[in-house]
Amino acid sequence: MATLLPGSVWAQHIYVHPGKGNDAGNGSSPQQAVQSLQRAVSLAVPGTVIHLMPTETAWHDFLFFHDRSGTPGKPIIVEGNGVRLSGSVPVNPQEWEHLGNGLYRNDTLFRQLRANMDIVRRYFFLFDGKMERMGRCLKGHNEPFRDPAELKPFEWTFVQAEGAFYLKTDPARTLQELDIKIPVRPTGVQFSGKVHDVIVRNIKCENFYNDGFGITGQVHRVRFEQIQAWYNGDDGISAHADCAFHVEGFISAGNGTGICDTGNSFTTYNNVLIRDCAGVDVYFLNEKPERPAYHALRNALVYCAAFRPVILEATHPAAGLGILMENVQFLAKEHGDRQVRIAGNVDLKTSRLGAGGLAFSRPEQAAAADGAFDAGWLATLEAPWGHLFREAFEKMKDSISIP
Repeated sequence: MATLLPGSVWAQHIYVHPGKGNDAGNGSSPQQAVQSLQRAVSLAVPGTVIHLMPTETAWHDFLFFHDRSGTPGKPIIVEGNGVRLSGSVPVNPQEWEHLGNGLYRNDTLFRQLRANMDIVRRYFFLFDGKMERMGRCLKGHNEPFRDPAELKPFEWTFVQAEGAFYLKTDPARTLQELDIKIPVRPTGVQFSGKVHDVIVRNIKCENFYNDGFGITGQVHRVRFEQIQAWYNGDDGISAHADCAFHVEGFISAGNGTGICDTGNSFTTYNNVLIRDCAGVDVYFLNEKPERPAYHALRNALVYCAAFRPVILEATHPAAGLGILMENVQFLAKEHGDRQVRIAGNVDLKTSRLGAGGLAFSRPEQAAAADGAFDAGWLATLEAPWGHLFREAFEKMKDSISIP
């Protein structure tokens, strides 16, 4: 089936369904859907539209573009249709040794995670769907791992000397009876290598041990629209190396960081909600001397619940970092760090910025928070997620003076 796209481009359509699809096919119709996202990407050519067919449950899959691109005027488009990609699976009781009184031990999971302590630093368990980090976050505060004997029900720990995870549950119930999940996949949507002219729409990534959206390499002319990252181990979205992309509509909730863009990347964001993150809410960093990095954040609400609210940093003496914040409202948490940390050669420009209790590490930047945030744009956000922004804004109005 071919459909006329803007610019008189005839598009190939590929359909994906994890339950009804078959990777032996070509996905040319809903009845001939492929099963995996990687099969769909492997079939894509400039002008292809990949359709994720909605399901009631999350997909245990990930979207990976590596050296796969569209062309100007003929992008590869991924229509997510609200599909949730999940990086976590139920624990396998056969892999956990019961030590008695609801305490279990697993010495194979660490090897499955490539014996990588950076992954352990991002790790979490899900108990009845609720993330448990045990007070740890890669870019935030890290509580020491507990002694297994000290664990309370529905807590976990890791003993590095043994390479073993420990898990405490309700002694009256078996692992089979409990809803406990662990993350086994790193990233929900990942780009690497040379990728350009790609559009990804309406996908939610949740419970991956690394990032919801992780973009690195020579990535250019890429656009994300109405994407969401919920409760992932590290970043809601991250840009690395010299990639460049635009995000039009982004919700980042419960991640290690809301946004973390590094290297010589060039990113722009519009219509953003960040809340309930653990490490850093907004983190823009350039550690590369090759050329300046640039990041723009427009029309954003940020609940600063993380260990550190905002970091803007150019760590290399020759590195530069340009930041634009336009119509952004922050709300600082009542206790803890409220400082906007600015270090190195950072050029911060603002317009209609509400600091909401934050303090700037450079006094000359304090005037940047003019408090003139304009909430009018919230009324333009469409269903089904516009209400999430408006609900968040109403709560913020109760805490700070917003007209």
